[in-house]
Amino acid sequence: MKKFIAVGIMIFCVLITGCSRSKTFLSMEFQPGAAYRYTVSTTQDLAQSMMGETLEMTQTLTWVYVFQIMDVDDNSVATINIIFDEIGLESQGPFGQMVYRSWEHEGEVPQSVRAFTTLLDKHVTMKVSSEGRVMSITGTDTIINDMIAALGLDSDTTMIESARRDLENQFGSKAMIENMGKIFPVYPLQSVGAGDAWGAEMRLSKGLPVIVHSTWHISDLQNGMMTLDAYGIIAPNSDVLFMNVPGARMHYKLHGHKRGRYTIDSKTGWIITGEIQQYTEGVAVITGLINGQAQSAQWPLHVTEKIQIETRELGSMDEEDSTTE
Repeated sequence: MKKFIAVGIMIFCVLITGCSRSKTFLSMEFQPGAAYRYTVSTTQDLAQSMMGETLEMTQTLTWVYVFQIMDVDDNSVATINIIFDEIGLESQGPFGQMVYRSWEHEGEVPQSVRAFTTLLDKHVTMKVSSEGRVMSITGTDTIINDMIAALGLDSDTTMIESARRDLENQFGSKAMIENMGKIFPVYPLQSVGAGDAWGAEMRLSKGLPVIVHSTWHISDLQNGMMTLDAYGIIAPNSDVLFMNVPGARMHYKLHGHKRGRYTIDSKTGWIITGEIQQYTEGVAVITGLINGQAQSAQWPLHVTEKIQIETRELGSMDEEDSTTE
């Protein structure tokens, strides 16, 4: 009997040890001097109907970033230098087709993408917590000024201010925080293993204003690699007005869902690969005064979005690599 008890205790100890080995403290681990090359490709299929006409457009935007870890403070917040290394833009819609890839293009840059190409080799500074939340991005004002200069608007103050507003919505600090926030999963800062799940919320005000309620689930954890699944419910962000001028207001009522899968280095929290698919639908609503009476109109909107992420560690900030694989 004592022999069976001893064997039982040994088996229990093995199980306890096995369970402990399958757990990891999940967070972003930042090493000053490390560098990562991130390729983020986003494809959007958009359809909206107005006055009986349906407008359909497909566009793919590819950004290749180099992330350089500059410093980590006492609160485990990293200062990261982001370099825009390569840019690709493909679109097809009612205004024709356009393809530009900086890693293939030779000769004069088309006027339609000239402002975007000013981003090449530019950099901004990002702060990211160990949880994976993007806390701030600085340096966007200089980038926007360079993009406006590339547009060649001379001294047309009205056009310049209009362009500045548009670019601020795409490349301003808040817009970039939201865009970068889509890349990083949010971590629970605790020991987790296969089967564990946790939630996080993200409020987006640029582009399509929505609130994304995400659930993260570990489906596999072994050999220093983690498979992390993402599920999300998309709800309207009613606090955001797309347009608010005297006599007229415009906002979106959107909802949808998303799902994705990441391969994560479980020791460092850095992404190896990732794919997210998101579907959003709803209506754009505009209200205003016509002949002194309140009037409103709305039209449907459908957006399917696919984000693909590939990354690799460059080893150090001294390593230079400007080719796209």
